[in-house]
Amino acid sequence: MPPPKTSPKKTYTLEIAPGLAPLRGRQRENGVPVLWEDMYVALNHDFSKPGFVQLKEQYGNRVQFAQGRVNELPFADNTFNHVMYSRALGGDSPLVPRDLCEIHRVVKQRGTIDIRMKPIRFGEISGIMGALGYDGNVTRDGSKIIGSFRQ
Repeated sequence: MPPPKTSPKKTYTLEIAPGLAPLRGRQRENGVPVLWEDMYVALNHDFSKPGFVQLKEQYGNRVQFAQGRVNELPFADNTFNHVMYSRALGGDSPLVPRDLCEIHRVVKQRGTIDIRMKPIRFGEISGIMGALGYDGNVTRDGSKIIGSFRQ
């Protein structure tokens, strides 16, 4: 899939691995998350679930779906204003630093990254994000932590 064309006045969001619930936590209208971006791209393995179908029906060409791996994102450098990594990072995955560097690659200068993670990974992820030049804060969402990072 070709990357979306970027413009300084447009807002582009990438959501990586949203699972069954794209745009989790967003305000909803008629059961569909409110899309405030000019372009929303979901990187996932299955787009046949109702949440994705409704989102595409509601917003048409403003919603794109892509398949790929987080450690090799199929997008150009500096493409997105905001990236949401919804996969709960856990365990001992050696790919976490590579994943985060790849996410950093596709985020525009002064962009933001939100990462849902297990608390056990927060120190490691915060350290990597700090080394990449991001400041962050943390909120809890049940058993997960959401780290919000801004350049």
